[in-house]
Amino acid sequence: ADKFMPSELSALAWGFAHAGHTPADLFQALGGAADACISRMSAADLAATARAHVASGLAASSSAGLMGRLAAAAVVRIDQFGPKLLADLLTSYARLGQPMPPALLDAAAAATPGCVGAATGADVANLFWGFARVLDRPRPQLVDTLCRAGVRRSQSLDARQMSMVCWAVATLRHRSPDADALLRALATQWAGKGVDRMAAQGLANVAWAYARLDLREEHLFAAIAAEAVGRMSEFGAQGLANLCWAFATAGAHTEPLLHAIEASAVPRLAAFRPEELASLAWSFAHTGHTHPHLFGLLADEVHARLDASPRVFDSREASSLARAFGIAAGEYSASAVPAVAAVVARCGAVARWGSAGVDERRTHGHDG
Repeated sequence: ADKFMPSELSALAWGFAHAGHTPADLFQALGGAADACISRMSAADLAATARAHVASGLAASSSAGLMGRLAAAAVVRIDQFGPKLLADLLTSYARLGQPMPPALLDAAAAATPGCVGAATGADVANLFWGFARVLDRPRPQLVDTLCRAGVRRSQSLDARQMSMVCWAVATLRHRSPDADALLRALATQWAGKGVDRMAAQGLANVAWAYARLDLREEHLFAAIAAEAVGRMSEFGAQGLANLCWAFATAGAHTEPLLHAIEASAVPRLAAFRPEELASLAWSFAHTGHTHPHLFGLLADEVHARLDASPRVFDSREASSLARAFGIAAGEYSASAVPAVAAVVARCGAVARWGSAGVDERRTHGHDG
């Protein structure tokens, strides 16, 4: 590996990673060779090397030092990164699962306004996604810059890229005239292109994003509902929970959609993570979709999990469950489904215990 030029070395590493051939000894050798020539790497070499070592799955452990040195070198050369390379670098560090080096994050944020004018639609979507994953504090001017670029490139975004942009803006909880203009432009785009081009997870992400930002685009929610009803088998547990929460929060739910979500979710309740199960129960209760059979099955699942581990739900999840089952219990006689009323008591106790600060976990969040 020491005989390769920096551009050849980065291309070799990326080729192996892209092919899924990532033995530890190979990438340790490639990492050592990359370390020796970082000072001679171009911006493209740095971005490709970072992508390769993250894709190898080894960057968080054996290549951790290398990623730090690549970051330091990228800061020095940040003006050489165009929008595509900057997006590649951001997404690599976002996928690393560790905080992005602050100096690199600051440099990338400062470089973005100067290069985003030349960005393609794909570049804009990747910049949005990357920054949404790595930003350590609100940076409204940066996000507005990306929003304006998104409006300019909205016609060239495909369905997946549009869902990435929506997810990013909502994840950043960013509301501004520029953000609203972007999201309304995208809603208009979907009206023209059709949501049938979107993957199931994209449908859930878009509905979740607009609901989280309190943007009530009725025609968009109606189109997503009509499309989702016939594609329930394509949704995973997170997608079903997010979809149900979004429509409940936006007040855009319909009985056909709720029945379809119920029919798809009930046979696989065991696959729902604690936060997804709590979200699903809260969403059904919030919409008034609280018939005894459904909440009886939900109650059985909650009790089984509490029996196995009394601390399986954190205080926020337990509070959501207590509220949801309290609403359901009020809809019919508690004697009809005793397990429903029992959930209120058990989850209420967990919520009070957790709010006292005893090893409370925070597992909520949406990753897109």
